[in-house]
Amino acid sequence: MRTITVLLLGFSLFVGSSNTPVTASSTHPMTIEAIFDAARPFHEGLAAVQSGEQWGVIDKSGSFVMQPRYNLIEDFKNGYALVGQLDSKGYNQIGLIDKTGKETIEPIYYPLDLLEGGIVRLSRNGKYGLREASGKQIIPLKYDLIGDFREGLALVANRVNNKPKYGYIDRSGKLVIPIQYEDVREFKFGYAAVCKNGKWGIINKRGKVIIPLKYNNIGSYDESLFTFAQTSSKVSSRVINDPFKTQVVDANGKYHNVEWGAADIRTGKVKIAAQYDYFWEFTNGYAWVVKNNRKGIIDRSGRISVPIQYHGIEDLSRPNNGDPVFVLYDAGGKLGLFNTENPKAKIIMHNYSNLASSRDYPGGEGAVRVVDKNKKIGVIGLTGREVAPPKYDELRDFRDGFAVMKRDKKYGMIDLTGKEVIAPQYSSLGYFNEGLASFTKNGKSGYVDIKGNEVIPAQFENTITSNFSNGMAAVRIGNRWGYISNPL
Repeated sequence: MRTITVLLLGFSLFVGSSNTPVTASSTHPMTIEAIFDAARPFHEGLAAVQSGEQWGVIDKSGSFVMQPRYNLIEDFKNGYALVGQLDSKGYNQIGLIDKTGKETIEPIYYPLDLLEGGIVRLSRNGKYGLREASGKQIIPLKYDLIGDFREGLALVANRVNNKPKYGYIDRSGKLVIPIQYEDVREFKFGYAAVCKNGKWGIINKRGKVIIPLKYNNIGSYDESLFTFAQTSSKVSSRVINDPFKTQVVDANGKYHNVEWGAADIRTGKVKIAAQYDYFWEFTNGYAWVVKNNRKGIIDRSGRISVPIQYHGIEDLSRPNNGDPVFVLYDAGGKLGLFNTENPKAKIIMHNYSNLASSRDYPGGEGAVRVVDKNKKIGVIGLTGREVAPPKYDELRDFRDGFAVMKRDKKYGMIDLTGKEVIAPQYSSLGYFNEGLASFTKNGKSGYVDIKGNEVIPAQFENTITSNFSNGMAAVRIGNRWGYISNPL
């Protein structure tokens, strides 16, 4: 089963240093006066602000839509915002409000997630249920687990004879595929992998078994192929996966090797014979495989596109939104790129040891950040050629064609060609939002445009995380927060 991570309510605050006013001023006109103890960005025309210990909601005129009364309020999304109140033990319990400030779901749940389509997943006392964002109940709190909806269905789980069993519900809460499986995966392309009695197969959205449950494991699957693991030993076993090999253990504790291949998802006919120690998913028509602890890349016909000789491979293609490249690492500490859109191009190996660390790697930007042996960061384009030499101490993710960099202890920004569009000169620098990026210089913050012009000079307290949103940005003057408008 795919692991489902329930995110804790991330509450990134723009917080003042005390509750006592400090006389301060700015030269830039304030749209909403700095009278709040903390402030969040505007979303959907509304923003959460703190007065004393409580949070409320204001509109873009600065008027309260809802007076402060909650311990926390998240940003509005699709007309609703998560709110929190402390329980008797000091823990936040989560509820929901609409844009009028009406409480549609009482804050007595944890966790609570606002899913796509206006469905709310909530939990109390270890049981999960569903409601509409309006508060109307879809199903009561009765499941041990409810997953995310994929293609209209979500996996659910309850314990049967003290063991977890899984099925699927639709958006109305109806159990459309009975709880019966030991493990399941989410639906995609109309299919889901399921496991019963230690064997895996594939079902469709009606619950019909289309690939018999006979495999030791099933990996990825799409509209035409699925990858499978199968041992030649006829044992009832549990599967042991490590990053580069799959084994099964029988009732006597004996290990058996498992080999991976691929088959047609409609007929079950084997398309790529089981021969690999591990087999990653196909993205953009290619998958990387492992054999004898060496990695290579094959296409959907099974033809080897990159020899199985590399020490490591990393897929950056991220289906539907990533860069169409695989990063190849050789045993000598060099790396190169295999571009799935130009698979016959010569692979250029560079003297880089690794990828630069990434916070979220949004992908799709057309550049790969790499680190050399001296821990300096540069950029390789998707052709495999160097765009920016390794000279930066820090280089963050590219977003909308720009990346924040650090050189000689100062921050600036480069574009996808490697050009320094903002020279390194700031003690901190944010990303562009609505054409402006926040910066800090000499202990004060302002906003710079894409051409490097300081459109709003440094005059506010350090507000590097306060970006423009809905045409406004939260700024701090002294120890109070207010809002300015985007002058662009």
